[in-house]
Amino acid sequence: MSKEHSHEHAFEEMSCGTGCCCSGGSCGTEGAIRPVPAVLGIALFAAALVAGGDTWFGLAAYAGAYLLIGWDVLKTAFIGLRHGRAMDENFLMSIASLGAMFLGDYSEAVGVMLFYRVGEYLQERAVGSSRRSVRELMKLRPDAVHVREDGAVRDVPPSDVKPGTLIEVRAGERIPLDGVIVGGRSVLDTSAMTGESLPVEAGEGTAVMAGYINGQGVLYVRTDRDWKHSALARVQELVEAASGNKSRMEGRLSRFSRIYTPLVIAIAVLVFLCYPFVTGGSWGDGLFRALVLLVISCPCALVLSVPLGFFAGIGRAARNGILVKGSSYLDALRKVKTVVFDKTGTLTEGAFAVDEVLPCAGVSPESLLYWAAHAESAASHPLGRSIVKAYGGALFPERVADMVEVTGGGVSARVEGRSVLAGKKAFLKDAGVAVDDLEERGATIYVAMDGVLLGRLRMSDQVKSGAALAVRELRDLGVNRLVMLTGDSSSAGREVGDRLGLD
Repeated sequence: MSKEHSHEHAFEEMSCGTGCCCSGGSCGTEGAIRPVPAVLGIALFAAALVAGGDTWFGLAAYAGAYLLIGWDVLKTAFIGLRHGRAMDENFLMSIASLGAMFLGDYSEAVGVMLFYRVGEYLQERAVGSSRRSVRELMKLRPDAVHVREDGAVRDVPPSDVKPGTLIEVRAGERIPLDGVIVGGRSVLDTSAMTGESLPVEAGEGTAVMAGYINGQGVLYVRTDRDWKHSALARVQELVEAASGNKSRMEGRLSRFSRIYTPLVIAIAVLVFLCYPFVTGGSWGDGLFRALVLLVISCPCALVLSVPLGFFAGIGRAARNGILVKGSSYLDALRKVKTVVFDKTGTLTEGAFAVDEVLPCAGVSPESLLYWAAHAESAASHPLGRSIVKAYGGALFPERVADMVEVTGGGVSARVEGRSVLAGKKAFLKDAGVAVDDLEERGATIYVAMDGVLLGRLRMSDQVKSGAALAVRELRDLGVNRLVMLTGDSSSAGREVGDRLGLD
């Protein structure tokens, strides 16, 4: 099995998530909780509580409920006993609950098994949520690569592509392997790998990483690494490796369980053997008290509570779009005094919007947006779509003609018969438009009509509504240094940092 396939298989098989509640790292049960037996068991338990344990129906209902709810625990304990791994909480749960049944405490026997299974169900739900988030990362792996050979294109698996191969990446596709562009021009969405929110211009000679998205046109890339050494594969490998890490607390609990379980059993045996001689009571009383000791000493609350707390935290974070790579990392957050944020998609939305409309003298803001939006109305660039959205008014495509989009520069079009340019400062200067040299913040689009500058549109990545609150609450929790790390431009980074009050 190839390495990348084994990675995917490992994700599918991670039934314990980031740590197990069992000693020795074995799972508490074999496989996921089965809903039908669990529901039937709960129904029988309810019927038994109504009927009571002094009737044949009640006894049968308790026995059926116990087997339906606790069968997986009993089975795991038996398998562990056969393989010399008896001393875990499954074995202790089994003998404690069977002891309660023997003592006639049927509702307690079924109840303790039910609570244990409910805890496992909640654990599986929490871990499943985290696993789904990790699988989303795995989906970034391409299914096929378009390889060009002898003028023809064929699709091959990423693992079969060698360094130095010429591949084709079409518009809208994710670049599958690291390499260098040898043909074509485009704008790339690199946010998944670098955090850069603004599309990046790319052409011949530009180095690219697996995970970038080709915004337009066809690119020809000469690969310089195979799949398993690509940047995207390394990210996936690191997440997979980290997701199996136990927290230090969970490791202590596993070691504790291996000592505690045989100790409790030994004490229970001593109580049974010594009780008649010390107290003068009967062997039956000694057995009763030994079984009571086993029931009350079952450590499922302790052994389940800490891992379940971690699983619940990881699951809650996953539902909020935060991937915690393992419970050891969640545990480490208790001592954090410095927090480093990614910018794009974490503190900001990852989508540009028009912040300021800066018309020249004699030009209204509405007029500037009107001409710019019509010139950009058919453009494919994300900044152009942001301008159209900011305009918000009705567009009249029939008034637009001769639209030409220049990759990495801007657009030119005839709007109502007037020549309109919208794009970067250099794009307008090359067309002979006199442009001021004011400092740019974020992304700035200049707009000109008939060779005369109409004004500028400043755009930035929008700060998320809850980002400022998160910063304040972290400071209240004792985090004394808040830092932002971004692959975006320094001016865009400073603007977001100042707005949020980061250090």
